[in-house]
Amino acid sequence: MAKKKYTAKQKQGILQSLKDDFTKFAKLSLKIVDKSANVLPFELNEAQRIIHEKLEAYREKYGNVRAIILKGRQMGCSTYIAARFFHKMMFHPHLKTIILSYEGGSAGHLYNMVKNFHHYLQKAIKRQQLKSNRQELKFSNESEYKVKSANSKEVARSLTAQQIHASEVAFWKDGTSIMSSALQNLTEKETEIIFESTANGHNDFYELWQKAVKGEIKVLPIFVPWYLEPTFQMEELDFKFEDLTCDEQGYAKLYNLTVGQMLWRREKIAWLGEDKFKQEYPITPEEAFISTEKNESFIPMSLILRALKREFSEEEEYLNKNEPYIIGVDPAGEGACHTAIVVRKGSEIIFCQNFKTPDTTKVIDLVINYINKYKPHRLFFDKVGLGKGIFDALKNRPAA
Repeated sequence: MAKKKYTAKQKQGILQSLKDDFTKFAKLSLKIVDKSANVLPFELNEAQRIIHEKLEAYREKYGNVRAIILKGRQMGCSTYIAARFFHKMMFHPHLKTIILSYEGGSAGHLYNMVKNFHHYLQKAIKRQQLKSNRQELKFSNESEYKVKSANSKEVARSLTAQQIHASEVAFWKDGTSIMSSALQNLTEKETEIIFESTANGHNDFYELWQKAVKGEIKVLPIFVPWYLEPTFQMEELDFKFEDLTCDEQGYAKLYNLTVGQMLWRREKIAWLGEDKFKQEYPITPEEAFISTEKNESFIPMSLILRALKREFSEEEEYLNKNEPYIIGVDPAGEGACHTAIVVRKGSEIIFCQNFKTPDTTKVIDLVINYINKYKPHRLFFDKVGLGKGIFDALKNRPAA
């Protein structure tokens, strides 16, 4: 069969469509090497599609991209970011992209992925390589990649670029100064910086995530739970839901998981241990971060996560309406902890306030206001440390 011939106008139209549509470009022009060493077209999986849609919505709104991605292992997040930036490099001249990771091996893996993209790219799109070594890749349209180590002492001073892929940020030695420098350097429209990592305890990455979630900084938080990855499941064979343990059945119902996914999870936990599994393959952001710290809480995190997703039946809602109000107060001083005030009615939390203040008078006034508003049946108070003085003051200031 003779090859179809295209006019110059048709060729230009095809190239323009690939430039305008990343998902089409990825599927038709990019190749990836899968876990079985097969070279395949790059079709976005569900986690990658979610990330792409969220980033594009943010870019449409603000004209740039500032994002932090909390992820599990082997879900293709790094591959997506590498492909996204490579797409722009091929169609836009004079772009500078920095790949930033905590160690040479990790950055090298991302760099080699980019080289594979270029190797398998069609000639009509491929840019000639002008320079190619372990730390730099430059194309004929003057766009270039640079690979840098986040653990280098000088890296914070050399982050001038239009695109920065910051990988495994939770494992950087000095995340705060580097992330701050990167955000300050990329101020123009059409620039993009994406921080991505698995969790590694309460560190600089955790603080950036919390600020993004609370809206304290203009950075988009994206979380992708492990169950989005289609390969994370095993054959069920004759295994039935009833064969799962009671805890496993509760977990599966809570997150709508299949028996195959639960069997995969069981085997992973057998190899990694449950805490490590939660860090490497989190199902919620809370689970990812809390599981990396020694948890000595009176209430297990599994019960807290289950309560967060609980929906009340009509009977429970009716019973809650007839229950008395209960107020709990946990004061904190000038350290890292926050003062917390919670109002509960039956099994439902009506109100929760979490704040920091060295002014004990403010805490006393707030508690008095809530007592007057809700007329609680009981007030529970933590009298340890600072709380004793506030508690004594409250006793001498009766509610209205």
